[in-house]
Amino acid sequence: MGAPQGGRGRKLRPFDRRLVGRVAVARRSLAVCVAAGLAAALLLLAQMTLLAAVIAGAAEGRLDQIPAAVAVALVAIVAVRAGLAHAVELSGRRTATRVMSALRAELVGRRLRPGAGEHRGDSAELAAGAVQGVDGLETYFARYLPQVVLAVVVPVAVLCWSAAVDLTSAL
Repeated sequence: MGAPQGGRGRKLRPFDRRLVGRVAVARRSLAVCVAAGLAAALLLLAQMTLLAAVIAGAAEGRLDQIPAAVAVALVAIVAVRAGLAHAVELSGRRTATRVMSALRAELVGRRLRPGAGEHRGDSAELAAGAVQGVDGLETYFARYLPQVVLAVVVPVAVLCWSAAVDLTSAL
């Protein structure tokens, strides 16, 4: 899965400066999206640690000695992770909606400037660009950009967690 396609078949870079600069209008919702994604990743680490303890106990024949609190914690972690996944989706879409709205407003503003109509295409071309071109960025802002940020942060969190649990494994 490569980078998403930009207009006219160009590939977007992971951090296209022209597009990332547009995130300023939705910085808070992007921060919520990334924070929820990071929390979900950390909870996944906790879930895997608890599961490893259960599996190790079962392998050693002492499954009955594992506290019920571990099972309750596993169920709670799964439920919270599901809620966080929903939060990531909603905040990602909110980010995309705000950025796309700002881009459309800018397109219309440029079109309505005095003298802009002389050198630009007709209204149909503007409408097509405002709708199709900007809609093509929804996946970039709603899913791709938050995942790129998480792809940088989560491996560091996994390494730190691994070091805390088992330094030899982390190394």
